[in-house]
Amino acid sequence: MIVATSRTAEPGFENYTEYLEAIRSAGCTLIEVDSLFKRDRARNEAALSAVTAALGSRRPSVIHAHAAIPARIGQAIGAPVVQTMHGWSRQKSAAHTAEDLAIMSGLDVVAFPSVSSRRQLQDIGGRFRRTVIIPNGISESPPVAPLPDGLADLLRRRASGAKILLSIGSLTTQKNHRLFIDALPAITRRHDVMAVLIGEGPELSALQAQASSLDLTDRVRFCGYLKEAASTLAIADVLVQPSLAESFGVAVVEAFRAGVPVAASSIPPLVELVLETDCGWMFRKDSPEALAATVNEILDAPVEERTGRTDRARHLFLERFTDDRMIDAYDRLYATLA
Repeated sequence: MIVATSRTAEPGFENYTEYLEAIRSAGCTLIEVDSLFKRDRARNEAALSAVTAALGSRRPSVIHAHAAIPARIGQAIGAPVVQTMHGWSRQKSAAHTAEDLAIMSGLDVVAFPSVSSRRQLQDIGGRFRRTVIIPNGISESPPVAPLPDGLADLLRRRASGAKILLSIGSLTTQKNHRLFIDALPAITRRHDVMAVLIGEGPELSALQAQASSLDLTDRVRFCGYLKEAASTLAIADVLVQPSLAESFGVAVVEAFRAGVPVAASSIPPLVELVLETDCGWMFRKDSPEALAATVNEILDAPVEERTGRTDRARHLFLERFTDDRMIDAYDRLYATLA
């Protein structure tokens, strides 16, 4: 397998070192070029030249891209192209939307992680040769990692009765952590809770200021990026997912695997994951009052009710969302194209 990635990061398209190391450790050829994501024809052509030079006489059987611009570069190489549509930015301009949809309309296959993510693009004019639904998959076993030193006190807080409300995701406006913090006063009036936010991003300073203005500094913990973030679900009482937009919801599936109750915003991909399967609780996406009421409901719910939903969620995870199932689905897709 050959993996091509941009050498220089673009906002929202950064590489994590551990992923690059994992690619190399798996015996894959890693090609780092500029730029596979920049909307600049000259830079894209330079990237194409660098990739074709690295390929030499080799020609891929299938090209798998993860955004429209690299998919267009892949088309120029001359092999069937699959693009996985991981997410659709709410900040795209009309011109960028038109450009990306035009590229995707000419691809061999566009893969979506959920039915609702496909519907979103169809609703804005996306027309595709062929689509498939392949949910994102994660390992059947959760990662095991020591709790970071900065979180060790949470074990003591939890042992004394505090509840841990966890949110995993980049600190961006799309992830909507401001709603979570706005909801905390109504939760803390009824329960002893700690809100733990795992992730990094441009919203950090604003979120810290918001927590301070609400006198919640001692109730909100910002942990930054953690390599094995899902391992912290072992100390969580509720996963709170307040996103304004998602194509799937990997953190939700990680909570399903870990047996942690989920409180999710009412956006279509999370409705599909949580509400339609009765595997969690939902709140209106723009309402801190609804978020607070939902978390309070979870914390007050009888053990049998919480266990019933988390058991269903665990079964759903094993049935649909393991990495083995995802890999098998892509292998079958590749075989039809190669």
